Amino acid sequence: MKFHLDQHFDGDVDDVVALYCDPAFYEALTGLTKVATPEAIRCERTDGQVVLELAYRFIAPLPGAVTAVVEPAKLTWREITTFDLVSRSSATRFVPDHYADRLHSDIACRYIETDSGTTRLIDGELKVRMLLVGGQVERAIVSGISEHLAEESVQAAARLAH
Repeated sequence: MKFHLDQHFDGDVDDVVALYCDPAFYEALTGLTKVATPEAIRCERTDGQVVLELAYRFIAPLPGAVTAVVEPAKLTWREITTFDLVSRSSATRFVPDHYADRLHSDIACRYIETDSGTTRLIDGELKVRMLLVGGQVERAIVSGISEHLAEESVQAAARLAH
């Protein structure tokens, strides 16, 4: 399933990119409804590039039909993002800790300077391999990503305002 999301921030494009490259930003995220506060596993900075690896755990309630085939405690994953500071872009992939053969993702972000701040353009593709319900699971995950990013952006805006 392909998806596209736009986010706008009242802040300088380089400040927005720097915020999303900062492990401390993610570790300070609180009150999220779908996932626990992420844990920074790795942050490697080289000339013009940042690789950030975060550990996530799903915490929202799941319908019985889902828990019949997926163990909620096993809904953990790593999010590995490579930021290109020169082009103000990033590439992200999700690496499940369990059920790794059932999920494939590729997500690209571009951070664009605008007259009123910064727009983050997110284009992704998500594929879930589950007989009969794969498409439903893909739609649920994309919806969850959208909700998570909306919650995250509120905290990002507050952090950028300081």
